[in-house]
Amino acid sequence: MSRHDAGKLRRQVYVQNRVKSMNESIYYSVDALHEAISEDKKISFKYSDYDLQKNQVFRRGGEPYIVSPAALTWNEENYYLIAHSEERSGIAHFRVDRMSSVKKLTQQRCADVKEFKLAEYSKKIFGMFSGEEIDVKLRVNNKLIGGVIDRFGKEIIMIPDGDTHFTIIVRIALSPIFYGWVFQFGDLCEVLSPESLKDDLKQQAESFLKKLNKN
Repeated sequence: MSRHDAGKLRRQVYVQNRVKSMNESIYYSVDALHEAISEDKKISFKYSDYDLQKNQVFRRGGEPYIVSPAALTWNEENYYLIAHSEERSGIAHFRVDRMSSVKKLTQQRCADVKEFKLAEYSKKIFGMFSGEEIDVKLRVNNKLIGGVIDRFGKEIIMIPDGDTHFTIIVRIALSPIFYGWVFQFGDLCEVLSPESLKDDLKQQAESFLKKLNKN
């Protein structure tokens, strides 16, 4: 591609982990998405899921989604569109391989998406789940300093708490993957606030133990 097109590609794609091969139809969707982002236009598309027979089934009976595209990103071997959805009143994620009939519209993107900063946003989300954003205070063992910096960046403020721990306050999007991120560290990572999150994590743990006991 030309230097100009290569520059647009670098500006619009944020890569996490490795690339998964795509079929030809996805290339056309990606091309249309890049063009819409470059020209500051909204898009429409149909979105599908799979049934138990592994057949594609359109959501909303095939009614098109209309969103303001912000950026494209690789995550967990899939290509995602991050966009502002007026219907959802916020940011939403869509797997590109499940999008079809992607069309650039004549309407300009909403003002919010023009201020969107993907690098900052990626620190808040775990995987491509975009739940409610909340401020979380964590007490973390010093053994996890490297992991915390990898996850939230070097700008994160770590306040010493005794000789072996530190505390941080981070803004995250609640999701099952965040719960898993916390649980994987056992007693090395403790949620201090908010209380609602602590209660939710307790319920998640109790539910998991009940399922284990049934087996």
